Amino acid sequence: MNSFVPLSFRPLLYVADQKQQYQSRPGAYGLIFDPQRKVLVVEEDSGFFLPGGGQDPGEDLTETLIREIREELGASVTEFNYLLAADDCRYSPVYQRHFRIEGHYFLTRLENIHNLTPEPGARLHWVEVEEAISCLNRYNEKWQLGQFHGEIQIFPGYSTNGYVFCLMHNGQYDDKNLVRVALNEHGFQILEKNGTSTANVDRLVTYVHQLFLKS
Repeated sequence: MNSFVPLSFRPLLYVADQKQQYQSRPGAYGLIFDPQRKVLVVEEDSGFFLPGGGQDPGEDLTETLIREIREELGASVTEFNYLLAADDCRYSPVYQRHFRIEGHYFLTRLENIHNLTPEPGARLHWVEVEEAISCLNRYNEKWQLGQFHGEIQIFPGYSTNGYVFCLMHNGQYDDKNLVRVALNEHGFQILEKNGTSTANVDRLVTYVHQLFLKS
């Protein structure tokens, strides 16, 4: 399990109603894969979601993750690694409130992925990443899962509170084409730009601005 500082400046990927006020709701969510690289999603009456949920008073995010996985799956977490964070603003029919869901995502291993026990009324599905991206309700969850494939991928910047954006080449991380971004509560700062061409650098920088200027 890795140590981490939760990202305080996160991209805002969806707002259901620009005129609405949203209550902050931090949460921890697990990306759980089986040996065939299928990802676990939870189906509830209100839609499809990654396992996890909102942070209770007095918890840190790792405690939230462990509790939520135990409640939603009947399983024990044996390992987790902090990945990324992003927000999604929408109405919750369960709580009948408008939440800014501050999603913090962890690559998560369970003691046993077999014989999982969902909560009453919920159903569990192992699906391909592309299918999960299509069916998940929240845009921050779609975005996080999307970092496991695609031409631009994002990794935590472990030396800074931020991200590394890089181009992929034949499914491999290309360290010759990357942008390193530091985040704080006020915004983002581009620390480093590397590229084999101006076009590659411009493409990465444009993606960074499009993402974080929504926040």
